[in-house]
Amino acid sequence: GLQSLGVKAVTICIGFPVLYQPFYEFNQDPEDYQRFLSFYRELANNIHARGLKMIVESSILFLGSYTRGSGFKLVEYYATLDSRQLIAGRAQTIVAIAKEVRPDFLNLGSEPDTEARISKQAVLNSPSGYGETIGYFVKQLRQAGVTGIPIGAGVGTWQPQGADFVRTLLTTGIDYLDLHVYPVNRNYLENAITYADMAHAAGKQVAISEAWLMKMGGSELGRVDSTSDPGVFARDRYSFWMPLDQKFLAAFVKYSNWKKTLYFSPYWSRFFWSYLDYDSTSESTPASEAMQQASRAALNATQARKVTPTGEFYKKQITAR
Repeated sequence: GLQSLGVKAVTICIGFPVLYQPFYEFNQDPEDYQRFLSFYRELANNIHARGLKMIVESSILFLGSYTRGSGFKLVEYYATLDSRQLIAGRAQTIVAIAKEVRPDFLNLGSEPDTEARISKQAVLNSPSGYGETIGYFVKQLRQAGVTGIPIGAGVGTWQPQGADFVRTLLTTGIDYLDLHVYPVNRNYLENAITYADMAHAAGKQVAISEAWLMKMGGSELGRVDSTSDPGVFARDRYSFWMPLDQKFLAAFVKYSNWKKTLYFSPYWSRFFWSYLDYDSTSESTPASEAMQQASRAALNATQARKVTPTGEFYKKQITAR
């Protein structure tokens, strides 16, 4: 489906601890490690067979409704790890991704605040702590003999002390700065420009592995935690957002051409296939159920080869000469 829109790459999450053998020992299904590894190898082959690039994000998996029903005992497992064990496990996973899956781009993380909140490891939410962590990952990749894969890391444009994080990350040995863009409140859009300029000044390239217009009011910033509460993301499903979603996408296609990004990857690509109309039941539908409804509608639309006006709009934006 994405290929039919004219995209040149797809972004895949292989978040910790998906390719970490000790997790499956803890989860009491050790044979699943090899199954997941085989799956991602095959996925990489399928992507490349279509002439597309593969971008892998390697942060940590979300909790709650995002992974409910997966069979992963993530809450219990994260609670067993201190910061040293988490970082060592992530490093081992990142090396496995690079050597076994061989993506075209590998992002080591772009949301230090989110990682710290989920893992409960505060060291990740400081410029020095996160910089040291990313630097360690880069060192482990180099020592493992990984070459030919551009390595990135970055921040969300909403990150407090974002410029300090970026300044530190640019000294860690990464090849490019990877940004996430969601809220458009305050100076968050301007930050995307500032951070790209900082990267270019340091001789680094810029990329955006996640971006979508977040429907969040200014009063909700810092009060609503979207890593545990899917309510904000559930708002995206409504068809009346299409004009604004298209305006956001158009702005970042222009940004990507202006800043010569390595890639720009819209996140909620399900809305290229389907939206849901607002009706009398919308307000009473639980957020997690609403997101499942949106996913099912998008899957059905993809199989039926249907594309929304937003999908058609994006296709025209990225294929325009």
